[in-house]
Amino acid sequence: MDEKYYDIVVIGSGDAGKAVAFAAAKKGKKVAVIDKHPLEGTGALQGCTPQKMLVTGAEIADCVRRMNDVGVRLGSGRVSWKELQEWKQEYIHSISKNLEKQFHKIGIDTYQGVARFIDETSIRINKDILHAKTIHISAGSKPAPLSIQGAEFLITSDEFLNLIELPKRIIFIGGGYISFELAHIAARAGSEVMILHRSAVLLKEFDPDLVDLLVKASEDIGIMVNKNRPLVKVEKHGSSSVVFTQQEGREIRENADLVVHCAGRIPDIDDFDLPVGNIQYSKNGIVVTKYLQSVSNPHVSAAGDAADTGPMLTSVEIREGKIAAYNLLHKTKQRIPDYTFVPSVVFTIPHLAQVGYTEERARAKGLDFDVHFNKTDRWFLSAYKLLVQKKTGKIIGAHILGEQADALINFFAFALQHKMTAEDIKKPLYVYPTVPGSVEHMVG
Repeated sequence: MDEKYYDIVVIGSGDAGKAVAFAAAKKGKKVAVIDKHPLEGTGALQGCTPQKMLVTGAEIADCVRRMNDVGVRLGSGRVSWKELQEWKQEYIHSISKNLEKQFHKIGIDTYQGVARFIDETSIRINKDILHAKTIHISAGSKPAPLSIQGAEFLITSDEFLNLIELPKRIIFIGGGYISFELAHIAARAGSEVMILHRSAVLLKEFDPDLVDLLVKASEDIGIMVNKNRPLVKVEKHGSSSVVFTQQEGREIRENADLVVHCAGRIPDIDDFDLPVGNIQYSKNGIVVTKYLQSVSNPHVSAAGDAADTGPMLTSVEIREGKIAAYNLLHKTKQRIPDYTFVPSVVFTIPHLAQVGYTEERARAKGLDFDVHFNKTDRWFLSAYKLLVQKKTGKIIGAHILGEQADALINFFAFALQHKMTAEDIKKPLYVYPTVPGSVEHMVG
């Protein structure tokens, strides 16, 4: 057993972990990175990056299908799942290997395996013991466990993204963004798809009017969306599964070739023996101060999905990683992450995006505002809803459903962050016809 000494040990090699490791190494610190998965983290290997690659294929197929109806003959508009997966896997393998080379080039040591604390500043990894002045944890997330009979017959969303072939009938459990995104991909690859959700509220962080429109768009391509259907159990019958749900006291059974668990994710920190390291944690992650330092161990910091901080989004992880890196290297001048306006996107077809207040949250806050809501099915956007504060004219919420909503929401995130008014947004001359150019009309 070897004992090694470092200035900083980073657990997790995703965006937050990378930010800390590279920043410390560039300042001359001796750094090690530990990951039980291949290097690059949840988002790049099992989350938004591979998912977005598959969505891109589905988007192109959808565009081909729609253009066939208006005189552009480009074929079937059907996704070849196997070929799309081969392209995705080749890319993911390359970025993991590339990160390893970057780490080693700058002098960062890498270890693959499960990190376990043996005291406040020491970790056992395989047969080595690593001692560090500072330990940073950005270990990502994993699917939440399901406490139902037959949970072992479901696969996770992570496993779904690595399937070589898609079966004919697929049921996605959960009414969040992961279910909707994967359902849209699978449906366009030719599978019969159903979403089962336990409550009446789908995509709860998003505007309900736009969610209803997205549900209709989902149903238009054959996705069956079922609300108020809590999962009871799953049974395996040969190569098929029987999914048991309840609705108004009745048992309802659905048959499927594959059942995918998309009902939430949790911090992936169970294996680290955190109590041994005197690290306080909750179900939402490692408990940290506003500066991303552990509240119980002064030698530990945490960021991203592993920390009890902002929403589980890659953009939040990236920002927290940069702030954690800065704070570790500048002890006397600390920075604080700001979660006031965090944009988020559901990468369905069309995309659903939001930033700022929903109507419900704005009313609960006692804000007085106007609502600009419009359906624009015949142009780039399918629908939008903007909330404009009456007294100040400031934009306080933006909700968009449609093509390029993922790009346009960044404009509104900037507008909200800088307290821009509707009149401010009208001042520039925008290129026409473009999606960003539509913002002048959106604000009224």
